[in-house]
Amino acid sequence: MIALALLLAFVAPQDAQRRPPTFTVTAADGSKQTFLGFVAFGTEEVLGKLDAAAKAKNLATARADEGGKLELMVFFDSKTDKKTATALYAQASSGAFGALQTGMLLVPQGAVRPN
Repeated sequence: MIALALLLAFVAPQDAQRRPPTFTVTAADGSKQTFLGFVAFGTEEVLGKLDAAAKAKNLATARADEGGKLELMVFFDSKTDKKTATALYAQASSGAFGALQTGMLLVPQGAVRPN
């Protein structure tokens, strides 16, 4: 629930500096989806490594603690290229930073419009 609230705040019109990404990915059902970012769950140490890597690529991040379950959200924007986005997600999902559970933040292609 926190991820959704932060996601909505991220793509809100009042944030003139950050606009949603313009690239899409193909979901398992074949539909085109805008890849807004991803969420990762893990230890403070591992999330810290991912957070540093994301910030080194000028990506926005947000942290949450869901009843002891630590969460890091990484958000892409209009300045993020698809290669950077997919590479960081692949690194996080493959264990490059340590043990993480990850999930993509996807919305239907037409659901996100530039401000």
